[in-house]
Amino acid sequence: MGVGLYVLQLPSEFVGSYPTVEVRMTFLDRRGNPVEGVELRVVDEVGQVSWGYPVTDFLPSKPLRSDKQGNLTFHHVSQGVEYSAQMSILDYFLGYSHLVPRFNCCLILEDRAILNVDFRTLIREGKTTGMVERKWDPCQYIEDLAIKSRHAPKEQWFAFLDESKRDARNASQKARYYYIVNTMGDCWICLDQGRDAGQVIRYQVIEYPVVLSLVNHTTDE
Repeated sequence: MGVGLYVLQLPSEFVGSYPTVEVRMTFLDRRGNPVEGVELRVVDEVGQVSWGYPVTDFLPSKPLRSDKQGNLTFHHVSQGVEYSAQMSILDYFLGYSHLVPRFNCCLILEDRAILNVDFRTLIREGKTTGMVERKWDPCQYIEDLAIKSRHAPKEQWFAFLDESKRDARNASQKARYYYIVNTMGDCWICLDQGRDAGQVIRYQVIEYPVVLSLVNHTTDE
C-alpha cells in the first residue's frame, strides 16, 4: 500500500540545468603535437545551430577555435532552472533521458567533422580539476548574440520574444529560448538600476583531452 501511494505521488514535471563550467579541450595528433584550428559548432537535436546556449561564448561574431597549443576553452553560465518537461511514471523509471534537451558539440577541422559529442556527456566525462573565477556580463552576452543593444529600449527587444512560436519549438530550442529570456531579465534589472551588469563568478574547470588520428595533416606528416 505504501509503495502504491508513493508511485501515485511521483512528480509530473522535472526541471534541470547545466552547471557553471569552464571546459578546456586539448587537441593533439597521434604524435603528440598540438592541433591548431579545431572549431566548435553547437547544434540542437534537429541540427540547427544553437548560438549562445549551452555554450555561452559560442557566438556569431566570435568563432571558437583551438590555438597554437591545441587548446580550446569555452563556458556555460548556469541560470538555475534552464529547462523542464512533463514526466510520466514510465519516464521516471526509464530515467527520462529522452526528455532532456540535447545539444551536440561538433568539432571541425579543415571543413570536416573530427568529433561529435553531446554537451552533457562532454562535461560528465571530462576531468574536474578545480575552480576558476571569470567575469560574466549578461548585457555583453545579449549584445554579442546580436539580439539588441543594451542601449535600445526594452520594447525593441521583444522581436526575439515571439510567443507565437512557443509550441513549435523542440526541447532544445525551448531551453535556449528561456535561457536567453532569463539573461535579458538580468540585464534589464542592471540597466534600470544604472549599475554594471558584470560580475565575477566561479566556474568548475573540466579538462577534456582529445587525441586525433589525423591523416595528411600538417602536424602529422
